[in-house]
Amino acid sequence: MPTYGGWTGKTLRVNLTTGVVSADDTIAKYKDYVGGEGLGLKVLWNEVPAHTPAFAPENKLIIGVGPLNGTGLPHNGRISFTSLLATNPDNLPGTGHAGGHFSSLLKLAGWDSIIVEGKAPNPVWIFVDNDNVSIRDARKMWGNGNFYTNAAIMDEVGQEAVSVVSIGQAGENMHGAATAMCDRSHSGQNAGGIMGSKNLKAIAVHGTGSLKIACTGRELLAQIAHHTSLVGGTSGGMTPGKPKPWAQYYGGGDWTGDPTVWWGAACPPVNTGMTDPHDVHTYAFRGPGTRTSWNSSDRHMKWMVRGAACFGCPNPCHQAVNVPEMQTNNGYGQYCVNECGGISSPSDYYGTATTAAQIQSLANASGYDAPGGRFMGSILQDDYGIGDDYHILTGDFAYYSSAFKGITKANLPAAEYNSINWAAQASGDPAFMTDILKRFAFRIGELGYAHGLGSKAWWKRWGGPEKFPYAFMQQERAFGKAVCWNETTWFAPHHFEGQQTGSIINSMYNRDPCMHEQTHINGTGVAAVDAAVWDQIPDVYGNPIGHAACDPNSNTLPWNASKTALTVRLAAEGVLNNSLCQCNRGGAAATWFSPLAERGYLGDSHLLADEYSMVTGDKQTESQFLHTGLRIFTLLRALTIRGMGTTNMIQYNAAPANGLTFFTGHDAFPDAMFNNPTFWGSKTALTGTSQRQDPADMNTAVQAFYTAMNWSSTGAPRKQAYLDLGMNDVASEMETLGLLG
Repeated sequence: MPTYGGWTGKTLRVNLTTGVVSADDTIAKYKDYVGGEGLGLKVLWNEVPAHTPAFAPENKLIIGVGPLNGTGLPHNGRISFTSLLATNPDNLPGTGHAGGHFSSLLKLAGWDSIIVEGKAPNPVWIFVDNDNVSIRDARKMWGNGNFYTNAAIMDEVGQEAVSVVSIGQAGENMHGAATAMCDRSHSGQNAGGIMGSKNLKAIAVHGTGSLKIACTGRELLAQIAHHTSLVGGTSGGMTPGKPKPWAQYYGGGDWTGDPTVWWGAACPPVNTGMTDPHDVHTYAFRGPGTRTSWNSSDRHMKWMVRGAACFGCPNPCHQAVNVPEMQTNNGYGQYCVNECGGISSPSDYYGTATTAAQIQSLANASGYDAPGGRFMGSILQDDYGIGDDYHILTGDFAYYSSAFKGITKANLPAAEYNSINWAAQASGDPAFMTDILKRFAFRIGELGYAHGLGSKAWWKRWGGPEKFPYAFMQQERAFGKAVCWNETTWFAPHHFEGQQTGSIINSMYNRDPCMHEQTHINGTGVAAVDAAVWDQIPDVYGNPIGHAACDPNSNTLPWNASKTALTVRLAAEGVLNNSLCQCNRGGAAATWFSPLAERGYLGDSHLLADEYSMVTGDKQTESQFLHTGLRIFTLLRALTIRGMGTTNMIQYNAAPANGLTFFTGHDAFPDAMFNNPTFWGSKTALTGTSQRQDPADMNTAVQAFYTAMNWSSTGAPRKQAYLDLGMNDVASEMETLGLLG
């Protein structure tokens, strides 16, 4: 049996029903699927039958880690949570992701990943102390939040260098979108309810070992320096947001550091400065989080203390803030540490909209700039472990509860509706967060129960397409894989991540895959570098993708061969990021673009293959490694088809009745992308910056993608597609089931 670097060679398996702890041979069983999401999907394929209910003991939760975790290579500090989804009607598989230090400590403890199976008779937690793995009593922690749980575990084991994945009350009550929280404030979406269904309160890891790698230490350090040189802002922004004397391009992205911007709550305050990309010490100052978060305006920097990062990451996107107003106005404490949606999403619960036009603008939300409601909501969400499913549930709530729709009022018993402090919501009072989030986390009343079902089931329970045809996705199998709040706000897959390309890839998943890479490369391509850079980025076969994949600011180009090549590469690269457990925000963009003028703003497209090869010793070319990514992506497809029991994944109706339902089936796109009269009005598809799409063009796009993947016209992989990827076992089973394309 060959040995490799990066992997420890052991995957931990814990059966909570029997109490048996054992180890799998990682290399023999899972190497072809790398780790992380790929390993998790392989476990589900081999061991969990189709149609298993998500909350059944027979379902498994795989906490996946990749071979680069723990090496110190940039952006490799994440973990994946793969399982069957409670929010999906077919209990199809999905993966959530979280940052922190858990993955690296798990590797230093001697383990590659963790497979949790069965159900404990009473609440328990798992302690991984190097080779010593124990299942411990968690009854004193049950009923408490994540903060208490972390403190209780630290007190019990007496170790400071411990990383904890835990659930709050939302997970205990099997809320479909409950999160598994890593290190208190890094959330793994949708995994919390699975842990709760297994009576698993937490997993803590203490690792003091070392990790073998195939390359020399000098080679590793040189690669870290090279990778770091390609990094832009904290979330992949490749050029500064404001003009700098050294910058040829600026604008867009989240590179907000500037001599005019100070972290006002640091002691003493810190000036973020010029942030020259050649100075590695400026990464922390280039911009915390994202422009879509609370810090979108410089004036909010008065609360900023510092940035916090995952293991080995130069981009501290976690924001530590000190907001005295929370203490003085609300008596709740004044510190918050979180990132992106964890801080911004609580604002979505507030609003005073009385018309459709008003709800379109978040500026209308009274809590949008109110520090108390926003930050207190962030803290409560983390403590309860209640997820927003990437803004979907918060948006649904804002839509349903808006006065002009009255959906919430119509569906709640009068006593329950009147018990909610709607006046606090309208005024931006943080007290609203303490009320509404408790209802969600404990699943109190009809509102708490329905919210915990997830967006699609909630939508159908309260009226479905008959009551609000443009709300959410308008298709049977879209749960958390796209954002479609309502008739007038976001309504395309994860904020139009990549527009056409992102819509296709998002439609393949069973929840929002949070493919930030698509947003950042598209945004960079149109705002920050010359489109000709795309001519130097290869597809999965080594041919140039071509600048026709890049949409100019003025319009959206009709589908073309370059966009097909881009989509196939993104499909492969996205799951590789998730299987290596590399951040696809700050890290993935470096494979496409660079902030360095001397490189022509070109990144390093073979970064993933090079780093995988040098650490593991399993030498892979760029095309070979992308081929591995296609294997993982195709396994997800096989699991989806097996779970649904059909090869018919999409149908296109060029002339639907009433202008609705252009696409049906698993891979359908929301009609609001094409034909929402409230939002689009007279705007023409594919013109201007509105991003309105054309249904015939999207049908061309999806069929081109299917063809490139060697799938049938209905989206099912053909037998040869599996065989070409070395998936003979999958091909055989799908043939037996009659599910080949």
